[in-house]
Amino acid sequence: MAKRSKLVQWWQSRTGEEETPFDSDSSAFLLSVMFHVAVLVALGLWPLLVDHDDQILALTTTKVDVEEITEPTPPEEIHFSEQEMAEVGANS
Repeated sequence: MAKRSKLVQWWQSRTGEEETPFDSDSSAFLLSVMFHVAVLVALGLWPLLVDHDDQILALTTTKVDVEEITEPTPPEEIHFSEQEMAEVGANS
């Protein structure tokens, strides 16, 4: 408690303000931040720390001939309505 009061006195003399950021909520906030950072670091390092099985995963596929794949042909004629629409959108 003596360190806290020295810190509060230093802050008040330095800034000239009565209120300090070193209230009881700040310690809970800092503890929460440290806990959550530790959890995030642990979750990030989890794949590196877990013992991996030495099994090899092999994916197999069938060969596809490029000649079989054809691009769709666009329509030869496109028709537009000459009638003006009051609203933009689908005719429904």
